[in-house]
Amino acid sequence: MKRRQALRVLGSSAAAAALLPFAPSDAFAAGRAIHDRLQRGERVVDGLTDAQLALVAAVAGTIIPATDTPGAREARVHEWINVVYADWMSDSERSVFSAGLESLDEMSQREHGTTVAQLAEPDRLALLTSVDAMAFAPQPYGAPPPAFRRLKQLVIHGYYTSEIGQREELKVVIIPGRYDSCRQMQPAPGGGGSDR
Repeated sequence: MKRRQALRVLGSSAAAAALLPFAPSDAFAAGRAIHDRLQRGERVVDGLTDAQLALVAAVAGTIIPATDTPGAREARVHEWINVVYADWMSDSERSVFSAGLESLDEMSQREHGTTVAQLAEPDRLALLTSVDAMAFAPQPYGAPPPAFRRLKQLVIHGYYTSEIGQREELKVVIIPGRYDSCRQMQPAPGGGGSDR
C-alpha cells in the first residue's frame, strides 16, 4: 500500500496542532530538536516500556509504512515519541497516553488473540482503521480527545520533522544549489544589474 493511501485510510484530520505538547509556533523546531537529540544518542529516562515502544513502532509503521521512501520506523518515530512522552508530557498526559496504548492492545487481544505489535500487517491495518474511525468521530463538547488521535498526530509530526521525512518524502532542500563565494555575477538581462 502506498503511503498516501495508508494515510487516507487511517484518516486525514490528524494535524491538529492542539494535540502537540508544545506551542504550534514552536512545533517544527521542537520536533527537529528531538530528532537531533536522538541522533546524539542521548538516553531517555522514564520513557515508554519496551512493550509500549513496540506497540508505538508497529502503529507508526502502519500509519506511515515504508514504500518507495523510508517509513516511520526508519525515521525512528517511535523513539521520537518516547522522548515526547518522557520529557514533554505531564504526568496526567502520560497516564492518559499509557491507558490509550493499553486499551489498544486489549482490543487487539480481544479481536485477534495477540498484541498490536504481533499482528500481521493486514490485521493491524484493519484494527487501526476501526480505531481511527472511532477516534475521529464527533466527540461530546469538552470531552478529551481520544488517545489514538494524539498518537496518530505525534506519528505524523515526528515523521515530517525527521530528516527522512523532510528529504525523502517532502523533498525539502535546505540550501538549494551550490554556494560559490567568489563567483563573478553577470548583469541581469536589460542591463539593470551590476557585478559587485
